[in-house]
Amino acid sequence: MLLACFCRDANGQLTNSKAEIRKEPQSLPASNGAQSIAIEILQASVVSNPTNVERLLDLGFAYYEKGDFKAAVAAFEKVALIEPTNYQANLYLGYSHYYLNQFNAAAVAFQVATKCLSATAEAHYWLGATLYCLHRYDESVTVLRRTLVMDPNQPDAWFVLGCCQYYQKAYQIAAESFHQAALKEPTN
Repeated sequence: MLLACFCRDANGQLTNSKAEIRKEPQSLPASNGAQSIAIEILQASVVSNPTNVERLLDLGFAYYEKGDFKAAVAAFEKVALIEPTNYQANLYLGYSHYYLNQFNAAAVAFQVATKCLSATAEAHYWLGATLYCLHRYDESVTVLRRTLVMDPNQPDAWFVLGCCQYYQKAYQIAAESFHQAALKEPTN
């Protein structure tokens, strides 16, 4: 799905100064009550074994799915301290920081994720999108082009690339990127 080139400012109002590019958390099938119980169980498991990476990741994912991004950051940061090159921890640490509008921290986490052996085009895309939010258009273009080499069928990457090119006043190239985004967008 293509997303608008807008972000929320400090007052929660949409502004075109940054892109609103979000990876929406997938809602868990469990109710909030069941979700809270699962989090309590995971917290107890982590207390008994604070270096258990699998449980810390599960706890981070549970917080992320619940929308408690500050708690998710804390869990994913613990994993990253234990295993600095853990792809999932760094990727979701980036998503969590992004949701908190902490774009500099998100960019750092996504940068680490792109260096992991299991890095995918997704990590590169989110790094590029975050750099766009930071108005670092030249860097964003470089990263997004790398994303599109890895997976040329990513409409969101084409779209954000077009946004960067637009702000660089490369209007014709931006139009071509927007056109590619539209061609790659899945039809319903």
